[in-house]
Amino acid sequence: MILRIDRVHADRPFAEAGDPRLAVTDERLGLLAVTGAVGHGRPAPTAVYRTSDLTCIALLRSRHHVHALAFHPELPLLAVGTGAYDGGYFNEGELLLLDLESGRTVSAFHGPTGRTVRGTEWRDGHTLRLSMEPVSKDAWYPQVEHLVDLHRADWRRLEPRSVRGAELGNSTTRPLTAHPLPDPGPVLDRHRPGRGPGGLVHDVRLLDDGRVLVSSDGALLECRLPSGEVSWSVPAAPHGGARLVVAPDQRSAWVHVCPWYVPDLPDSVSRIDLSTGTRTARVRLSAPADLHAGPDGLPVLVPRGSRYVRRADLHLRRGSGTFFCSVGTSRGPDGTYQCWVGAAEPVPVPGAALPLAPDAPPLGEPGPLLDPARSSPRPLFPLSPLPGEDHDGGPGAELPGGDLLQAGARWRREGRRPGDCYVTRRDPVDGTARWVFRTDRPAVVLDTDGTHAYAGYDSGELLALSSVDGTLRGWGRLTLRGAPLVPTALTVTGPGRLLVGTECGRLLDCAVA
Repeated sequence: MILRIDRVHADRPFAEAGDPRLAVTDERLGLLAVTGAVGHGRPAPTAVYRTSDLTCIALLRSRHHVHALAFHPELPLLAVGTGAYDGGYFNEGELLLLDLESGRTVSAFHGPTGRTVRGTEWRDGHTLRLSMEPVSKDAWYPQVEHLVDLHRADWRRLEPRSVRGAELGNSTTRPLTAHPLPDPGPVLDRHRPGRGPGGLVHDVRLLDDGRVLVSSDGALLECRLPSGEVSWSVPAAPHGGARLVVAPDQRSAWVHVCPWYVPDLPDSVSRIDLSTGTRTARVRLSAPADLHAGPDGLPVLVPRGSRYVRRADLHLRRGSGTFFCSVGTSRGPDGTYQCWVGAAEPVPVPGAALPLAPDAPPLGEPGPLLDPARSSPRPLFPLSPLPGEDHDGGPGAELPGGDLLQAGARWRREGRRPGDCYVTRRDPVDGTARWVFRTDRPAVVLDTDGTHAYAGYDSGELLALSSVDGTLRGWGRLTLRGAPLVPTALTVTGPGRLLVGTECGRLLDCAVA
């Protein structure tokens, strides 16, 4: 498969770093390192740029927050200190070494949890000083800061997980102090002012007149003209958008916001006038739900199993809105969650077919409360396509004949094994798997044109599978100026045409052949 990026929308400096939290420069090498925030279920990006032209030359992703960056005084290396409190016992974290020439990243600490690293400082070419939090927040552990000097003759030859507890234990202590991150704004503005907002893309749509609609962390909904210019943008207050449904007449769109990480903030759905970008209606939801286009093209809601058990999710990219919602979870004999695919009568969104209101209330004004649970969902078949296995959910799509395309991964207490992830086509009545295509990583986006299933992965890979038998028809990798891109939204816009939204906020108009 030939994957060609014909156009890039919403391009901006430092996009690979997401929402910048920390920026450090190296005048000797002419480099700038920028790290972003950890997303909800997404790693924290750290990107390294040449200051001369702001080309991204290296990129790593950390599962913890990044607290410290330090360029090696002689070698092309970047030391990255990360960590976070796990909410129970440990202060987890990593020391990462990024080789700026090879792009290789080494996680230095031995053991599954590591230590939270709050500070990194190169004392000389062979010595790296770390400032670390105690192993635990437990009262038994003195709440002091540990300083340790690590020595290596050649840091580029550091082996993964070679720094063991005995070496970290040989430390001095001082009172635990706060390490506030310096504002990255002045550093970034010095190299490129007016960066503009960004944010992970949740959904994209192409309108008949060539306009592109984008729902992201940076905007509830944004409209871009065929020229690439922003026509209007609805602010992301208090959180960005998620999924959207465009009305059949393409005069309005409904945007679903699902802030599952904020316990007291309910799901909501807002209606936006596509000519002006004005919000004309808003409803709050009493229970978790997914937004779909119903058989008539108007927005409907179907319940989703749990707001907090993310494994129960099965998000359909396209479908009739009457099938394939996750309706709940129950614990099996081994204590694991048994997830189900179900059917439900969809709940229409109030006012979807009404004329647009001339005056819209303020964005933060609460709207009426809607209960999607009254659709009386019923389970159809287990979420897992293979008997005797417990599987995580993922993206999906409904084929024209009614079959379900589903991506997921087998859940194991000990962690995933090669081949545990898959894309499958299933019968809509009993869930029988017609074919299963196995991979080592779970797909993060999925869409279909009826003939092919297109699956995107957090590695930047994009696969084209035959929807008939699941055979691999093509493979490509999303890169821009040599830097990998992570797809987070995908829509088929025509034969051989894809519109891809990315983690860094860019939109890619792609051709596949």
